[in-house]
Amino acid sequence: MAWRIASITTIVILLLLFTSGTALAQPPAPIIYSGQVTIGGQPPADGTEVYARIGTHQSDPVTIINGRYSVLVVGVPDRSFIGQEIQFFIDGVRALETDIFVEAFFLEKELDLNFPELPLTGDSTFPLIWWVLAGVGGLSLLSGVFLLRRYRRSA
Repeated sequence: MAWRIASITTIVILLLLFTSGTALAQPPAPIIYSGQVTIGGQPPADGTEVYARIGTHQSDPVTIINGRYSVLVVGVPDRSFIGQEIQFFIDGVRALETDIFVEAFFLEKELDLNFPELPLTGDSTFPLIWWVLAGVGGLSLLSGVFLLRRYRRSA
């Protein structure tokens, strides 16, 4: 009878050791975010993408439709990210709101994100170059006309 109790106790201890080690090795459950989005107080265009960063880890982006994002999954590879700040981005511009990564079995959060005005996309110097080139071309044309008139008068 004593050997049965010893065997059962050994099996229980081994199971606890193996399962607790496996649980510690698994990454924590992700946090799933949804909410409204504004950029400069206005809803962004449909198709704009929002993503999250926590430390060096970045989430997959989700598409904003009708000023709303949903199912933004913020998962991390290991437990070292617990307690770190989560930041939210559109085109590299950070939202005013942040959150903290916490460990939970399953967590869905409603978080409205407000972004400042985004910088203009594209190269804003391109039109300036055309104005400079037009100015140089205009000056060249005027100089050529002036020199041609002067040459004809002297001849």
